[in-house]
Amino acid sequence: MQRFPTRHCIAEKAPGGWFAGKSVGLVGFLDTLIPAVALSSRDQAVLDFERSWWLIAGPKERAIKEQLDMSATEYYRALKRLTGDPAAVEYDPLTVRRLQKAAARKPVRRSLAEGEDV
Repeated sequence: MQRFPTRHCIAEKAPGGWFAGKSVGLVGFLDTLIPAVALSSRDQAVLDFERSWWLIAGPKERAIKEQLDMSATEYYRALKRLTGDPAAVEYDPLTVRRLQKAAARKPVRRSLAEGEDV
């Protein structure tokens, strides 16, 4: 039966490889194989802004332009994309879950091309 290292694994056979001279545990070994997907600084700024925009005086759209240097459309698209991103949930779970609940409450719009009467 093969046993996996639980504390340290020194890879001496890989002189120029990933693990050369590094002492890593099993978790550290897996972390090197599966890189963590982190949010970009812009995505973090969008979530930070959404968490506290109500503290800013004035219209939200103007604050988006001034603080994030993006249009309101870009901002809302980024928010929608971030609601489905596990890294965003890990970064700010309360804000992302609040956005997910708000999106779930919105009624689904149907297009007129489906033949539905209005």
